[in-house]
Amino acid sequence: ARGAAGDEIDHSAGDDGTVRSWDFESSRLLATRDAHGNRVRTVTLSSDGAMIVSAGDDNFARIWESRTLSMTQQLAGHEGWVRSAFFNHDDSLVVTASEDGTARVWRVGQARPVTIFEGHEKIVTFATFTPDGTTVASTGWDGKVFIWDALSGTATLTLTLSSPNGNQLAFSPDGDLLAVAAGEADNHIVELWEWRKARLVDKAALSQPVRAVAFSPDG
Repeated sequence: ARGAAGDEIDHSAGDDGTVRSWDFESSRLLATRDAHGNRVRTVTLSSDGAMIVSAGDDNFARIWESRTLSMTQQLAGHEGWVRSAFFNHDDSLVVTASEDGTARVWRVGQARPVTIFEGHEKIVTFATFTPDGTTVASTGWDGKVFIWDALSGTATLTLTLSSPNGNQLAFSPDGDLLAVAAGEADNHIVELWEWRKARLVDKAALSQPVRAVAFSPDG
């Protein structure tokens, strides 16, 4: 990840509650912050490299300056652990997913959420934007994927998974496909959807839990 000043900077986070920034070339530790006082679930870099957003088990997400880890914004309002936080394509918005059963969109620089997505019946494990930033997909332990208009909060589509626990989502670079990692007990799957048509195009069953999915840059 390339920082705002042109430096190559990596970031790490974990169960100790800290977020750290590192110089990629020298592996030198640049800064450490006690970010959440408990497990940090995700830490994500903005597209311009200037900011990171972290999500943690203290019910907050926080935005930090990438290199120094100076906190620039606290996203407060969730009533459960925040499981994920991601920027949109132009870094103007952040979407969070929480164990309180909601996902929320926040405008960078503003304290209150723009939109609160309510519809999941259990915890929301993951939410992310489409590549163009107009749409949000969320999943959780109700076995559903909700598709939302990012700013109005309207649910435009619901996909039902073949496993009750949705864990993570990823859109293809062109935004046409949605990959979903899901599973519990002995039912671990990855599903591939043409989400606009609500059409399942492929499915893989696996013997071990699937915690992440991603597309290659060329899709």
